Amino acid sequence: MRKPPSNLDRVPPHNLEAEMAVLGSILLDNEAGKGVVGLLKVDWFYSTPNQIVYQIMGHLLEDGKGVDLVILREELNRRNALDMVGGMAYLLNLVEAVPSAANIEHYAGIVCEKAALRNLITASREIQSDAYDGAAAAEVLARAQERVRALQTSGKTAAFRPLAEVFHALYRRVDEIKEKGEPPRITTGFPDLDDGLELRGGKYVIVAALPAIGKSSLLANIVRHAAREYGCACFPLEEPAEDFAAFIWGQAARVSPRLIGHHQIKDPGAQDRLAATVGPLADLRAWVDDSGAMTPQEIGRRVEALQREHDIRVVIVDYLQLIDLPGVEKEYDALSRISPALKRIARTQNVVMLVACHLNREVISEFQRPSFRRLKGSSQIEQDADAIIGLWRAGKEGAPEHMDIGGVQHQVIKGAILKQRGGPTYEFKLAFDPTTTTFRSIASEAKA
Repeated sequence: MRKPPSNLDRVPPHNLEAEMAVLGSILLDNEAGKGVVGLLKVDWFYSTPNQIVYQIMGHLLEDGKGVDLVILREELNRRNALDMVGGMAYLLNLVEAVPSAANIEHYAGIVCEKAALRNLITASREIQSDAYDGAAAAEVLARAQERVRALQTSGKTAAFRPLAEVFHALYRRVDEIKEKGEPPRITTGFPDLDDGLELRGGKYVIVAALPAIGKSSLLANIVRHAAREYGCACFPLEEPAEDFAAFIWGQAARVSPRLIGHHQIKDPGAQDRLAATVGPLADLRAWVDDSGAMTPQEIGRRVEALQREHDIRVVIVDYLQLIDLPGVEKEYDALSRISPALKRIARTQNVVMLVACHLNREVISEFQRPSFRRLKGSSQIEQDADAIIGLWRAGKEGAPEHMDIGGVQHQVIKGAILKQRGGPTYEFKLAFDPTTTTFRSIASEAKA
């Protein structure tokens, strides 16, 4: 059996004819060339002479000068590069390489395609080298995903779209809404919160509070509502799936999740409520991944797989600071990369991404209205988020505000939409039962 050639014996992918066709097209039609220069990078050309000539053409066009055979020859002479590229014979070959500039975009696409393949080969070698160097598997995988993602964005020549094309797409969208109606916005189950909150696919929303205010409990309450209506992926990074399920079950049955987790339900009424709610909860369209610390890439892959199979519309992550980024030690640097990654997941998968986030305890009281500038770790979060929901306790130090609902004392939790891209900001109030971790809408209770 013949041994296959090693990678070192193989010539990297390239197409010299397409490269020369691009350069020849620019010589024939400078205006057509302006549409390519700036989109094709110099190192996407495989041939060194082609790289030199393309770079000089680019400089001439960017300076507002025309480029033809005579001007190009003079510029190469001035730079002592004419012999380096092959002399006048090479330049004449460029002119003869293509009869017209009409297909310059097609030629440019071929150059881009071959460059992407070469870059992929380079990335694969770097990934292989990382693996042989003995780094942790998670770190190697994270670097590999970063390299592949960089390739996915760097190799695109179609950076611009004609505005007319965008208008046509927008018109079709408006026409579709006129016929079928606006897709319903996603609600949290709390009218006070939902009043002006625009939750639709692609939104990245932060739920921010100090520890022990009730971020995780609020998200669990939202899951119980969202999973009936839309389908929900849950990433409780701080607790096992059983504890997360106990939260939701306890809220539905008005039983302490802690007692459920420790199997200490002795009250017959509580036992009856648990039995009555387990059936409806089993029908929830919710999926839980309790793998613990995960990278943004791992979260993205799992959301994509779940979306493909079950058409989910909501993703819950609890909480942001527990997402892992191997090789990055400083929390600020890590969050500056994690937050944009979560936003990309929301947009590419067309889901609402609800993410809990700690506030910095050193600069804020639990009775103080938070500012989004107090988000722990990075101002990048503020820039990325489509909406930021802040929570804090009503009342003052030593005298928290309470209200009675059905004979049960509830803490009053204040909230605010601190930021909402394209929507209003406002305050609201919720009632919180810390025993069952249940939130209630105060406006709804007042009407009851």
